[in-house]
Amino acid sequence: SGATSATALFQARKKEDVRALRALRVNYFLHLDHIDALFRSNQTHADNQGGVRYPGFDTVFSGHVSPKDKPIIEVIRKTFRKIKKYHTNRNTRVFAPLGVGNHVDHIIVHNEVSRVFSDQVVFWEDIPYRSNSERLFSRIAAVNPRRKWMARGGFRPHGEADTKKRAIEAYRTQITGLYQNGLNGVDFFHEVFYEKKI
Repeated sequence: SGATSATALFQARKKEDVRALRALRVNYFLHLDHIDALFRSNQTHADNQGGVRYPGFDTVFSGHVSPKDKPIIEVIRKTFRKIKKYHTNRNTRVFAPLGVGNHVDHIIVHNEVSRVFSDQVVFWEDIPYRSNSERLFSRIAAVNPRRKWMARGGFRPHGEADTKKRAIEAYRTQITGLYQNGLNGVDFFHEVFYEKKI
């Protein structure tokens, strides 16, 4: 990413979020400020053992959420409940990751949005992980065993695809790690979302 520290990276990511939302003409409301999985420490007030909770990318992308993340998950759940109570109505749609790449943070958000917002949630297929069809269909089968969710999608008009590309380009700290050749050749036209059947 080119960041000199985790703190600098987090600050850059927050600015990227705001730039991406502006590209989509969406108002910025709240950033939860939780530490990314790769940087979360095992150390707590009751446990002086150090070390990171997810010591490498293989654990971050394992899909297995550490039991030590329970306090963070509870805070996220409480925050989502407050947002639901004070800032949404039954017509509000909440967009969240499907969790295709098995990134533990995506799994946590997927699970808690499902739990709190239930019928209001719309899931997106995580890019770039959705390009692995085996991983994609495995995740769909895991989260949609009784086919409660219906896939909706299609091809975006060129102007909308350009807007989406501009939003993704806001994430400069991530693009080189995810796309070694930049965003050339990335499919911005095809989109699939999952909603509960009505």
